[in-house]
Amino acid sequence: MDETTDQTLEISAITEDEELRHRVQLDSENFLGHEKQIFTDIVYTDALLVAAKGIGYEKPLICLIKAYSSPSNLVFIMNYSDSDLSRLKMLLKDVKHIHEVPTTGSEREKMYLEGGIHFVTTRVLVVDLLKKRIPIELITGIIVLKAHKIVESCQETFALQLYRKFNKTGFIKAFSSNAEAFTIGYSHLEKTMRNLFVKELYIWPRFHSQIQSSLKDGEIQAIELNVPATEKMVQMQYLVLDLMNFLVKEIKRINRTVDMEEITVENCVTKQFYKILQAQLDCIWHQLNSQTKLIISDLKVLRNIMLSIIYKNSIRSYDLIMKHRTTEYALNNSGWVLSKSAEKLFKLAKDRVFNSKGEFEPEPTPKWRILEEIINVEIPGCMKSSEHENEKPRVLILCEDIGASYQLQQFLTQGSSKLLLMEALKHDIKVSKISEKLLPSSGKKDVKIEKQENADDFLETIRESFLATQNAPEYENLETTLSVVPEPDKKVAKDYPLITIQTLKSDEDRGECILLEEIFCRIQPQFIVMYHYNVSAIRQIEIFEARQRRKVSDRLKVFFLIHPNTVEEQSYLTSLRREKQAFELLIETKRTMVIPEYQDGKSEDVTPLNQPSTSKNDNILDLQACEVQKVVEQPRVIVDMREFRSHLPCLLHRKGFDVLPVTIIVGDYILTPDVCVERKSISDLIGSLNSGRLYTQCIQMHRNYQTPILLIEFDQHQPFHLQGLSMLSTTSSGTGSSVNTAIMQKLQLLTIHFNKLRIIWSPSPYASVLLIEKVKKNKPEPDSKTALKQGTEEAEGGNAAGLHIDKFNTNVFDFMIRMPGMSYKNIHRVMNRKLTFKELLNEKAEELEKMMDSKRDADAFLASVNFSGTTKITKNVSSAATSSKYSRYRNIV
Repeated sequence: MDETTDQTLEISAITEDEELRHRVQLDSENFLGHEKQIFTDIVYTDALLVAAKGIGYEKPLICLIKAYSSPSNLVFIMNYSDSDLSRLKMLLKDVKHIHEVPTTGSEREKMYLEGGIHFVTTRVLVVDLLKKRIPIELITGIIVLKAHKIVESCQETFALQLYRKFNKTGFIKAFSSNAEAFTIGYSHLEKTMRNLFVKELYIWPRFHSQIQSSLKDGEIQAIELNVPATEKMVQMQYLVLDLMNFLVKEIKRINRTVDMEEITVENCVTKQFYKILQAQLDCIWHQLNSQTKLIISDLKVLRNIMLSIIYKNSIRSYDLIMKHRTTEYALNNSGWVLSKSAEKLFKLAKDRVFNSKGEFEPEPTPKWRILEEIINVEIPGCMKSSEHENEKPRVLILCEDIGASYQLQQFLTQGSSKLLLMEALKHDIKVSKISEKLLPSSGKKDVKIEKQENADDFLETIRESFLATQNAPEYENLETTLSVVPEPDKKVAKDYPLITIQTLKSDEDRGECILLEEIFCRIQPQFIVMYHYNVSAIRQIEIFEARQRRKVSDRLKVFFLIHPNTVEEQSYLTSLRREKQAFELLIETKRTMVIPEYQDGKSEDVTPLNQPSTSKNDNILDLQACEVQKVVEQPRVIVDMREFRSHLPCLLHRKGFDVLPVTIIVGDYILTPDVCVERKSISDLIGSLNSGRLYTQCIQMHRNYQTPILLIEFDQHQPFHLQGLSMLSTTSSGTGSSVNTAIMQKLQLLTIHFNKLRIIWSPSPYASVLLIEKVKKNKPEPDSKTALKQGTEEAEGGNAAGLHIDKFNTNVFDFMIRMPGMSYKNIHRVMNRKLTFKELLNEKAEELEKMMDSKRDADAFLASVNFSGTTKITKNVSSAATSSKYSRYRNIV
């Protein structure tokens, strides 16, 4: 019996159920050695699995899902992206009992009783757990994807807390392919494992011995082609690096007391630069001076210029650089555009597009020529020397994004000359004359031009073609997979390969590489061209080839195109180094960290997860008197369903509050029968003030509750400071002061208009929990049925403020409540008398005092409408005004 059969039987032997054993055995037949071990580790253990990018845990995950896809199991999968959902549904299309959760609560409740695998959003899962729609004690387990995003205050943690509180036997299995994320912050790994209720950690880096052994027997035929950048590209790169080095030194000179260790030239050119800046500077952004903010903004600009030089064609790079050579930009930057290096940069960018005679002669991208040689020379030569000589070669080109794939498709079908000229017209670059070198030769390009035609005719032909297509969207509705079909009038060789261009980044997850195995299986390429380097894509190619188990001559031939000694090479090497350092840190952390025995939450001896411990003195009355234990009612907070997108409900539950999800009209949180809270983040506050939505919400709270509260909550990762649009995470425009002024003015008007409104400023969701706890102390608990009726006509017997407000004319009510002496304590007595305004003013002072139950309020009201203190009405009062009645019921038109 061979080794493969032994490994398959070993995996099937770990299962007890016969059906489960059969499923595992079928799915494990095509597993690699390390994938078998991953499945063995995770199948019966609550654990967190961290794998390297591209190594993938998809095969073991799919096998795990299939093993539990039966009506007798109830498994939930959460924290997935749209691309994850579509990919998993495609891989599980032939599997029964895979459910996507319906929209209505009653349908979901029926679906849960059917068992199987359920893909559910975290917000829906939390709400259904709180409403007892899910039989929690019957849940088999929960699978968590993208585990590196799990933090203490997120909704995923909330769902796991509710699950583990009532279910001590079900499993929790978490997966992540981002090791670097666990190195950010203090004890990130330990906190994540604690939030996931797991005690085991499995780490699978690329340098793992089992992974190296699995891939060794199926190594690809790698051909690395160093494509030297042009002289002008190299010079421009050095100039940009020189400018970035100057700005980095300047920012460290200005801020000597601020930790700027991570802001280096090397990090400035990596893909993680923006995240590094946010983590380093967001918390102190309001303390930085304007010059520092301009320098940071300019570092971003220079980084984009650097990437355009290497990754984009000369036309796009020229257009981007020249956008910063304007008077307006020169007056609003740190001064780099006035330096000598910047002048040389502008000149070189122009020289890449126009020659010394001022003719349009753009510099073609160096990789284009090598790509043509690979397709027209290398690949046909390889086919002739192989056993598949008579077949058309299948070529797959992998590039970074949709823009690059679209340009490669146009280049391979039209040629570089037409493509670059179309790009110039698209970016409004003035082209008066073109060089003769751009003229296509007969039989080589798709535009037929006779020998006697000059450059002007060629330019006019391209302009007509451009005008016919200029209104078409550039990249909209483009597929991530494009086919290259030569135009009919273009002469190609008989053995011209079948070319497919694939984008590595999806629209949903731009930071992660897509899974390529399904594409490889569908296209079955014989040759792959890595036009842009990507760590995850390279490893996926290795795993795919190792799984095929082909002989050496039939294995994939992969051509790697890279510019040596450039930012492209440095960025690739830096990403490898950072990932290796991250895994080394995880391995060391696993070796030294201490995990409590009760961390999995399965121990019955542990205090309930959401119940704070209390002393005996708090729970027992005077034992000498009655020896009766005091019944302490759990504090309760009614939360609007839409608020479960925020962190506050999770933290309230963790603090010990009973969270009741209800779709309420008035407010976001009901703390007591009299206290209503409307929570606003800073961005939501600005939007609500500008749209007028906050004014409407305050009116509703003011009418229905005695104590309306506006809770303005800041992000815990940002300073407790109103910064408006000057936040690093939004923009660096520096217009925050004017925005702050406008916000404060509108808030002042809001407090003047609503005298009962209380505004609470909270630095973080954690502080909000403490504030809510203080507000609720020694107060009665709210009722969900009453809160549900507030703001509707079903609120019988008055609202929380003691008013039959929805039976009054709201315009009259709003006018009267602003009169001196009127308050929510006496206005209902006055309006229930159903007097006209004239009759009210003619009331005697004694009657008015009796009506308002306060002499001071009556005197204040009379003083505001009568100068002499008597109840005389001037004759010039309009008849419409005097006949206006305080109708107790709404006018029906």
